[in-house]
Amino acid sequence: MYAILLRAAGQALLDVARTKLGALVGVLTVLHTWGQTLIFHPHIHCIVPGGGFSLDGRRWVRVPTGTFLLYYKVLSRRFRTHVKNAITAAFDDGTLILPASLVPDRQALDVLLALASKTDWHSYVKPPFGGPEQVLAYLASYTHRVGISNHRILSFENDTVTFAYRDYKDGNTQKTMPLPATEFLDRFIQHVVPPRFTRVRYYGFLSNRDRTANIAKARELIGSARKLRPRDPGPDPRLCPECKQGILRIRSRIDPQRPRTWFDSS
Repeated sequence: MYAILLRAAGQALLDVARTKLGALVGVLTVLHTWGQTLIFHPHIHCIVPGGGFSLDGRRWVRVPTGTFLLYYKVLSRRFRTHVKNAITAAFDDGTLILPASLVPDRQALDVLLALASKTDWHSYVKPPFGGPEQVLAYLASYTHRVGISNHRILSFENDTVTFAYRDYKDGNTQKTMPLPATEFLDRFIQHVVPPRFTRVRYYGFLSNRDRTANIAKARELIGSARKLRPRDPGPDPRLCPECKQGILRIRSRIDPQRPRTWFDSS
């Protein structure tokens, strides 16, 4: 199912870009399965350059504006079609085995997919408000990360794990959640992907086989003379500022002090 989601997202973007933009775009996809509270929430993050090669490969086609990529409703429906067709094909060839209690046979699968197709699917498309560097940095933090980092686990006492999380529905407020150890492990292990599974995949002109040549061609077509070089990551912020060797670890968090209010009692 993870592979189906990744392929469907990449192919949907390529299809809609070809028909609506008249271009072959490049797509970088990243599988992300968890939320802040370790709930199971599989979804695909995609990065798409603001344009692509014309269908004859001779010129660069830009997106109409800096805030528009593709028609999101068309994109959502195309993604739905690819997911449906891929699930059917995988079920038929035996590579996708669904619970017999839910899908006992192909007829039941057809009914289930027909019901899913009646529901409007939604794709979330937006420009990079902080620029491409900010988007790449954000996704880079997920490519080799597990469901929760060590510093968010605050305590383990009386078979209870307490960890910190951000409540996005409450103004991005940081909160804590205690869970029985078994429940914590149940949530955590959902996000362990199968062995050798590739969570980062590329499509279109960014596909692995021709990526280097295509990037060079794209830079030529848009007239970019900027030299490509790896960005200096800078010093590791976790290093001790004195010895430059020891690793700083968060032991506790202190809530910010509220500003004092002074009353005139004269």
